[in-house]
Amino acid sequence: MAMRNAATQGTALACALVAAFSPAAVATDTRVAWIREHAITLTTASPEAASTTDLQPLIGIIGNAHVVQLGEGTHGDGTAFLLRTRIVRCLHAQLGFEALAFESGFFECRAVQSALRAETIDLRDAISLGVYPIWAESRQMLPLFEYLRSTSATALPLAFLGFDVQASRPTIREDLPRGLNAFIVDSHLDSMSTSQVAQLDDMLRTVLSAGQFKIDAETHQRNTAVLADLRHALGELGPEQRFESAWWEQVLSSLQHNEQSAFFGSLAPPFDPTHIEATTRSPFRIMASNARDLGMAENLSWWLNVPGHDAGLIVWAANSHVAHDSRRVAVAPLPGEDHAPVHASAGSHLRQRLGDSLYTFLTITYKGRWAAPSIRTSEGALQWTHGQHPPAAKGSLAELLHRSGMTFGVLDLRALSKEPEHWLNQPLVIRQDRFHGEAIVLADYCDGILFIDEMEPSAPHGSAPR
Repeated sequence: MAMRNAATQGTALACALVAAFSPAAVATDTRVAWIREHAITLTTASPEAASTTDLQPLIGIIGNAHVVQLGEGTHGDGTAFLLRTRIVRCLHAQLGFEALAFESGFFECRAVQSALRAETIDLRDAISLGVYPIWAESRQMLPLFEYLRSTSATALPLAFLGFDVQASRPTIREDLPRGLNAFIVDSHLDSMSTSQVAQLDDMLRTVLSAGQFKIDAETHQRNTAVLADLRHALGELGPEQRFESAWWEQVLSSLQHNEQSAFFGSLAPPFDPTHIEATTRSPFRIMASNARDLGMAENLSWWLNVPGHDAGLIVWAANSHVAHDSRRVAVAPLPGEDHAPVHASAGSHLRQRLGDSLYTFLTITYKGRWAAPSIRTSEGALQWTHGQHPPAAKGSLAELLHRSGMTFGVLDLRALSKEPEHWLNQPLVIRQDRFHGEAIVLADYCDGILFIDEMEPSAPHGSAPR
């Protein structure tokens, strides 16, 4: 009898669980119902779509924002490349945004901008002058750069710039000192001294070595001094050369942040794949990240402060850079300090400086596959790495959006700013693999969400589209 009762109870429990996860029960989740009613549904990710009717509500939520950031969850999401290209085109054509800032080298991307304006230069060759290979080698990125080139001769060209302090192409080692010295000579200043040239060359060699060469404290001081001397000399130039000298000053400022990041990286312990969390959150690695992100924010701020640059800027970068918070805290304080350093993203600096004139989107995906070029062979060929993006955990924001039935969509969080009790203003896991899988208050990190139900991987040029 006891066994029969236990079996009966077990059957009842199993039926209850099945009922709880049945389509009818799932449909009663009030959060999913709210998403269906309030989210903006986008019909396609294709930038070639003839109609932009579905994007009109997106234009409305951006409002008067002067800077719009478009984050990406992984650098291998080909669908996100296409969807954000579609949004870039809309922001430029319908709201008059004047520039696209890319997570690639501040110095190198000036050459990309010039090459995009020259129709005689092959488009892929133009991109490869300064854009990181993760984007430059992707077939899904071509529509973006085709559009950039198509606007060059119009009354409303879309400018292109890089804002990363890291070097996106190794040619910077020769191009930067040569270009700087040529500008100094053309400006009738004394040319760079032999010692300054040597110091710049040594600095670039170390920061481009991916940690192979370390920077000690004495070398760091010499690097800082030579950059300060060069920036001071450029600051003495007259107003007729002010824009060009200011650009070169910012190049050197960007290099200073990169060198400082490399210096802190030299002090960090070697990467340990068996203790990834402890390695990536060592205090010196956090400080290295801080130097990079601060430099990114300053490069963007420099562009915004140039007279005449007031028509709007679009920023294309990883979620971790554009988010207003990162949740990354070092596992220990720096030597002699009481508190562990906290990572400050570029987005956090911009939020402090721009307030509500900044609108930031984070891109999240329910599931799919990703791919990206990772390393070069000894012959120089790029090898691609492929991976799975598993379905988001039950109850996460990505999973709730998936259950709403959207293929592509937008959530406007800023509209909920006056509703602190709203469920989207309570701690919520975005995905199990985002922000350390912790529940966060989304409004602390972004203003809106771009959602993709299933990502298709980035693919190399020449591959057949699905």
